[in-house]
Amino acid sequence: MLMLPLREPEDRYCWVQFAAVVDLWLTCGAHVLVVNGPRSNEVNSWDRMNEKARQHLRSYFDTHPDLLLQLRDLVPTEPGVTKSGMACSRIGVVEDPRRWWQWAQVTEFYRYLRSQLSSLVTQEEVRVPKSV
Repeated sequence: MLMLPLREPEDRYCWVQFAAVVDLWLTCGAHVLVVNGPRSNEVNSWDRMNEKARQHLRSYFDTHPDLLLQLRDLVPTEPGVTKSGMACSRIGVVEDPRRWWQWAQVTEFYRYLRSQLSSLVTQEEVRVPKSV
């Protein structure tokens, strides 16, 4: 599973690494799921990031169409449109991307992500340590 960041990366060359990771896993025979992580309050940046991810996936599959069946692209298809069951739309917006999340936020996001992906993959339930 590849989870996209909450806003557009500042390093424009990071997409080369993204395509390389997709290539690595697909050529090894793995199935790859591409999903959104939490959203930031920078909506335009989030939309651009989704579009760039989709563009790089398209250009990769132009040269490797035989591997297309191994990919599950769950990124929104167009700017401003998300399905209600997507974890990134259920959890809300991350106000400060530089702060760590609290346990409650992390487990809530994971629970929604687990629900979103339940027909594709089995994920374990998160157990919060008693010390937290």
